[in-house]
Order: sequence, then structure tokens, then C-alpha cells
Amino acid sequence: MGRGRGRFAAHSAGSHPNGRVNPFAIELLQKNRLPIEGLRSKSWDEFARPGAPKLDFSEAKVKPAAAFYSTDLREFILPYDAVRAAASPDDTLLDFLQSTYEAAADRAQ
Repeated sequence: MGRGRGRFAAHSAGSHPNGRVNPFAIELLQKNRLPIEGLRSKSWDEFARPGAPKLDFSEAKVKPAAAFYSTDLREFILPYDAVRAAASPDDTLLDFLQSTYEAAADRAQ
């Protein structure tokens, strides 16, 4: 079992769900030996409804430096300009995904 030892569930959503899970998210999950079966593309709106999971990582430190946790949106934010300006946008996105995974896993310990 992963670092969270079954004590939390990970959630992900976006502004424009397109029916497929982001390939970078799949890569990160596989890298961390987490299951990918049953994953689906979903909207942020699912986390704004009554009964939605409570998410608070406001103290989490994530990469790159421009990334942060929005307490209003209740999700990690990686500004597009930070990715666009990076020497390696793919590596920047993967670093962001890995660091947000680690923030969640550390919080669950």
C-alpha cells in the first residue's frame, strides 16, 4: 500500500473534462505503483457540491515555486505561465504532480 496507507483518497478534476484522464496523472500514478483502473475525467464542480470531500492543503509546499494550494478552489494550482516559461514544461508538470502527491501522502501519515 502507498504512503497514505489507506487513510485518504486522492481526487482530481479540471475545468474542461474531456473524457480521458490526463496522461501525466496516469504516469505519476503508475510511477508510484497506484491503481489506475476506474479513473475518469471529471469537473471541478463535483468538489463544490454539498457532501464533497473536504480538502485543505494550505500549508503544503509544492513545486515549482509558482505552484500553490488555493483555499477558495480547494485544489493545487500550477499557473500556465509557469509551465510555458519552464525550460522543460513536461518535467515542470511532472514535478508539480509528484510534489502534490507527496503533500497528500505526507498529510495522511
